[in-house]
Amino acid sequence: EAHVGSAALLLGGLFGLWLLWKLWQKYRFRALSAIPHISAGELLAALDSPTPPLVLDLRDPAMIADLGAIPGAVAVDLGKLPEMLADHPKAQPIVTLCACPEDASARQAARRLLAAGYLSVRPLQGGFEQWQAANAEQPGLLS
Repeated sequence: EAHVGSAALLLGGLFGLWLLWKLWQKYRFRALSAIPHISAGELLAALDSPTPPLVLDLRDPAMIADLGAIPGAVAVDLGKLPEMLADHPKAQPIVTLCACPEDASARQAARRLLAAGYLSVRPLQGGFEQWQAANAEQPGLLS
């Protein structure tokens, strides 16, 4: 019976360590991803301004074909981002968007572009889903 208690204690300790590791990973992701976002409403207003941002759509081409493209957005592959924007002015605002949990790809793209010297890069808060919702609320805009 002593062995059963020791095994249970060991398993409980291992589970506790695993749980701490997962919490640490989540904390690190949020800390590394801390970057100012833009709301869908702010993006709609910015697109209607005299100097609209470049919108980079990081969704998979099949998803873009299935759900529809965003007017004026440029479909990009995260791995080819630097090459695709080599001639883009670093001072022009850029908005990145995806359809992934917690805007992970949009955040990653924004961090890469900021590290490459682009001055104003913001991921779209809520990604494509929020874009659709904002467009549904204002159907006359950019649909």
